[in-house]
Amino acid sequence: MLLVLLVVGSVDRRLIERHKRLRDFTIEDYDRLRSLLDKFSGIVTTPNVLTEVSNLAVHQDSASTEVKARLRLGLAALAGKLNERYLPSRAVVALEEFRFLGLTDSANLLVEGVTILTCDAVLYLASLKKGLAAINFNHLRGGWI
Repeated sequence: MLLVLLVVGSVDRRLIERHKRLRDFTIEDYDRLRSLLDKFSGIVTTPNVLTEVSNLAVHQDSASTEVKARLRLGLAALAGKLNERYLPSRAVVALEEFRFLGLTDSANLLVEGVTILTCDAVLYLASLKKGLAAINFNHLRGGWI
């Protein structure tokens, strides 16, 4: 959901408060996310994540055709800056975590040399259990870090 927040906020910060998938987020969360991402050398993602971001960011019933077009352009601009890594689905579904995380989140567990940034507690805990570097964005929102 954090990449959805990043796409929507980069298109128009005011859309964050109106976007049906971002009801739990604020403009301040977007600013916090941007500030955090500035501390890293780049964003690594998978095709699975980008497909989900496209579906969640753009395909909302209440968005006008013009807003959907702007969100698609925002996603295209972001995708051009990302380091995208392909992971075969057969490798992802072989993970024990696939049973409770699903394809998109489980794929993150196979990306090497990254810090997993998520607001999903289950993915965060699974990452830590596997000994991976992970940040739970909700901890930042609560002022924990």
